Amino acid sequence: MAEGGIETKEETRQSQVEIVDIISEEYRVHWLQIEQLPKILKRGIYSPKFARRIGDIEYKPRRTSWDEHYVHTTEPFGSFGEDRVSVIFKGAKNRRRIAPRKFIGVCVWDNVFRLQELEDELRQREYTETLELVDQIRILLANAGIDLPIYGTSGDLYWPERMSHEEIVMLVEKKNEI
Repeated sequence: MAEGGIETKEETRQSQVEIVDIISEEYRVHWLQIEQLPKILKRGIYSPKFARRIGDIEYKPRRTSWDEHYVHTTEPFGSFGEDRVSVIFKGAKNRRRIAPRKFIGVCVWDNVFRLQELEDELRQREYTETLELVDQIRILLANAGIDLPIYGTSGDLYWPERMSHEEIVMLVEKKNEI
């Protein structure tokens, strides 16, 4: 807290973010490159057909062969290629558009499964890269005026505070008991 017991804007924003267990629920993600995040935070995610309907001439379809009527989504640990960032939402798999108000978080690929097999120096470098990516996303979210938590594919929370997946599970269970 700031002087005089008054919360800063950052502390107020952190207290308003809802923390969920992205692994145990029916959450879906849309993987993307970080450069695409500002536009997606503003306009949402939509299918090629929807892009044509609204006249988005800058729309670039995914490199995969996907039904042009729907948004391409996977589970949080699904296939992501070189994309290391995703937006998380809860809902049906086949959607034409997902509005930004439906986003419940941002997910980064934190390479947790492979990290367990790597040497310590390499593991530390990968972890540092993940934290740098989280910082970039925090800036993009702040610039967009959007408060979303940032998770890893491991289920860990990186922002608004650092929590392991196990801690999140306990927090969600306590919240559900009330």
